[in-house]
Amino acid sequence: MSRSSGTIESGRFHCACICAVLAFPSGAASGAEEVSPESGAETPVLEVVVTTATKKSEAEAARDVPLALTVLDGAELAARRVTDLEDLSYALPNVALDGIGTGKGIANFSIRGLGVAGSIPSIDPTVGIFVYGVYLGVNYGVVMDMLDLEAVEVLRGPQGLLFGRNVTGGAVLIYERGDSDGDGPATQNRHRFHGFDLAIDEPGFSCVEWRHAVAEANRRTASGDGLITNVFGWREVEHESLADIDSTIDPVFHLFAYTAQRQLSNELRYSGWLRPGWGVTLGAYAFGQDIRYREQRVIRAVSGAPFGGDQDHRTGGVFLNNDIELGGDWLLTIGARYTLERKDVLVATAGNSVCTVRSHRCEYDFRDGNDWRNVTPKIGLQFWPGADEPLTPLPVF
Repeated sequence: MSRSSGTIESGRFHCACICAVLAFPSGAASGAEEVSPESGAETPVLEVVVTTATKKSEAEAARDVPLALTVLDGAELAARRVTDLEDLSYALPNVALDGIGTGKGIANFSIRGLGVAGSIPSIDPTVGIFVYGVYLGVNYGVVMDMLDLEAVEVLRGPQGLLFGRNVTGGAVLIYERGDSDGDGPATQNRHRFHGFDLAIDEPGFSCVEWRHAVAEANRRTASGDGLITNVFGWREVEHESLADIDSTIDPVFHLFAYTAQRQLSNELRYSGWLRPGWGVTLGAYAFGQDIRYREQRVIRAVSGAPFGGDQDHRTGGVFLNNDIELGGDWLLTIGARYTLERKDVLVATAGNSVCTVRSHRCEYDFRDGNDWRNVTPKIGLQFWPGADEPLTPLPVF
């Protein structure tokens, strides 16, 4: 059983990955009617699907975005009875939005075969998730019931320039809280059982609680029809579970696990037209999170000492993207992103250190850290056969 409370608007979500971006808060669909010049009767035309996934000051027609893009609007999501992200796995090509078997609510997403199959919170997800425009630092608390989804967009291919760990547009001011309680995973020992048969001696439990807040501010500029956007995000999630790992009727191997994560992020960006035919999107982004993981193993009904680790993670970046019209038929896209990242860890290894169960304090026997710098370039060229006038932005619906 799960429940959530708080002030919630019609939901839009984004997910991104190192080589793909799965987006939710940036699309909307609208239909139109036009009058036939021959008969004067109204005839339906194809709906115009728009997207702000490129973080420009105005929405664009999805058909004009040079990306492998799939858009599902609210009506189609309702027709497919989508209630959580896993329901989309059968609707999107080359996309698997599955949960991991070791705990409820933990995402195990992959796009074009690239993903991280595991529930270790210190491993960055290959497919990142954006909720209300805010990047989620861990996969915990992701596969939950989601009501009133407005749109889903899936962008395949490299998206590191604008997204990285960044956020997307959408006018919100939102606070959300939720929790989910249930049994542990229904594991199966494939050596003893086949098909759908299984037998375990410990039903276990799985408890997830999360709190999430987003504040976004937008301001139009006098020149260039530009838009300055600031998106601030805060999130906390806690996860506790007990699972029967050996998946038999004997008490061979049971596992307690506890994960807590807290994060803050902020993005400030500008998008507009510096002059006719030259559009620019530039911004700066900062993200920080603290992750705590604890584990206790029970072997043959004997409880071992708890162990685990803490991670401090900080990253920031600046990005610039230019769209330059080369006549009516050609558009040149060129840009780059510079990223700084730092991780520090404290580890209490199994058998060498002890952690307190209730306070989660540990005697750490390993400390380490590292930092990274990276430049992500992008260059692209678009061509519209037969185009006879410059591109114009669409209004935001």
